[in-house]
Amino acid sequence: MFKASPFHKLTVEQLRAKDEILMKIEEALNRDKSGQLILINGSAGTGKTVLLSSLFFELAKSSQIDDNKILGVDVDEIIDSKLKKDIAKYPVEKSKGNNKKYTELN
Repeated sequence: MFKASPFHKLTVEQLRAKDEILMKIEEALNRDKSGQLILINGSAGTGKTVLLSSLFFELAKSSQIDDNKILGVDVDEIIDSKLKKDIAKYPVEKSKGNNKKYTELN
């Protein structure tokens, strides 16, 4: 399982935050409001990335997917962007575990 996997078990605090965020998203959609901003704040290592990974997975699972778009956002574009950032931030040459290139991983 990778660091930001949506399958990590969330803490009670993360679950509360996830429920609150989902509620805010639902409210915005029901009121036909766009451009809403939700900020996630916390120190390094507090689980923000894991929380958001879980949240995005939940949204993807529960949304109607049409041409790889969820809530009007191109999922493939987001994933490609995230992978490019991760590859630049964590080069394979410096890895301590699996030394296969990202393109060779299953």
